[in-house]
Amino acid sequence: MKFLEDLSSGDCFKLSEDFFIVTSDFKIGKRCESRSCVNLINGSFRWIASNTIVDFFPIFFFINFLSVRNYYNFVA
Repeated sequence: MKFLEDLSSGDCFKLSEDFFIVTSDFKIGKRCESRSCVNLINGSFRWIASNTIVDFFPIFFFINFLSVRNYYNFVA
Protein backbone atom coordinates (compact mmCIF):
# COMPACT_ATOMS: atom_id res chain seq x y z
CA MET A 1 0.00 0.00 0.00
CA LYS A 2 1.24 3.45 -0.94
CA PHE A 3 0.06 7.01 -0.93
CA LEU A 4 -1.19 8.18 -4.32
CA GLU A 5 1.38 11.00 -4.23
CA ASP A 6 4.17 8.37 -4.25
CA LEU A 7 3.05 6.95 -7.61
CA SER A 8 4.33 8.19 -10.96
CA SER A 9 2.36 8.98 -14.09
CA GLY A 10 1.33 5.77 -15.82
CA ASP A 11 1.29 3.67 -12.64
CA CYS A 12 -1.75 1.52 -11.99
CA PHE A 13 -3.47 1.12 -8.63
CA LYS A 14 -6.56 -0.41 -7.08
CA LEU A 15 -9.01 1.67 -5.06
CA SER A 16 -12.07 -0.13 -3.68
CA GLU A 17 -13.03 -2.48 -6.53
CA ASP A 18 -11.80 -0.30 -9.41
CA PHE A 19 -8.42 -0.07 -11.14
CA PHE A 20 -7.01 3.32 -12.12
CA ILE A 21 -4.05 4.74 -14.04
CA VAL A 22 -2.41 7.90 -12.71
CA THR A 23 -2.07 10.73 -15.24
CA SER A 24 0.37 13.63 -15.11
CA ASP A 25 -2.35 16.18 -14.24
CA PHE A 26 -2.77 17.50 -10.73
CA LYS A 27 -4.59 20.35 -9.05
CA ILE A 28 -3.89 22.14 -5.82
CA GLY A 29 -7.00 22.81 -3.76
CA LYS A 30 -7.61 24.57 -0.48
CA ARG A 31 -7.33 21.39 1.57
CA CYS A 32 -5.03 19.13 -0.41
CA GLU A 33 -3.53 18.29 -3.77
CA SER A 34 -5.41 15.95 -6.11
CA ARG A 35 -4.21 13.74 -8.97
CA SER A 36 -6.25 12.95 -12.05
CA CYS A 37 -6.81 9.26 -12.67
CA VAL A 38 -8.55 7.22 -15.36
CA ASN A 39 -10.69 4.24 -14.43
CA LEU A 40 -9.58 1.14 -16.34
CA ILE A 41 -12.98 -0.54 -15.97
CA ASN A 42 -15.27 2.10 -17.51
CA GLY A 43 -12.87 4.79 -18.78
CA SER A 44 -14.18 7.55 -16.52
CA PHE A 45 -11.98 10.39 -15.25
CA ARG A 46 -11.68 11.13 -11.52
CA TRP A 47 -9.77 13.49 -9.22
CA ILE A 48 -8.41 11.62 -6.20
CA ALA A 49 -6.70 13.22 -3.20
CA SER A 50 -2.92 12.65 -3.15
CA ASN A 51 -3.00 11.54 0.47
CA THR A 52 -5.29 8.58 -0.36
CA ILE A 53 -3.79 5.18 0.42
CA VAL A 54 -4.02 2.83 -2.57
CA ASP A 55 -2.84 -0.64 -3.57
CA PHE A 56 -0.12 -0.37 -6.20
CA PHE A 57 -0.79 -2.78 -9.05
CA PRO A 58 1.86 -3.16 -11.79
CA ILE A 59 0.45 -3.72 -15.26
CA PHE A 60 3.70 -3.62 -17.21
CA PHE A 61 6.28 -6.33 -16.80
CA PHE A 62 9.87 -6.28 -17.97
CA ILE A 63 11.06 -9.16 -20.12
CA ASN A 64 14.55 -10.44 -20.65
CA PHE A 65 16.30 -8.46 -23.41
CA LEU A 66 18.07 -11.59 -24.61
CA SER A 67 14.79 -13.39 -25.33
CA VAL A 68 13.51 -10.37 -27.30
CA ARG A 69 16.70 -10.26 -29.35
CA ASN A 70 16.50 -14.00 -30.04
CA TYR A 71 12.86 -13.68 -31.08
CA TYR A 72 13.65 -10.98 -33.65
CA ASN A 73 16.58 -13.02 -34.99
CA PHE A 74 14.26 -16.01 -35.36
CA VAL A 75 11.53 -14.00 -37.14
CA ALA A 76 13.93 -12.17 -39.51
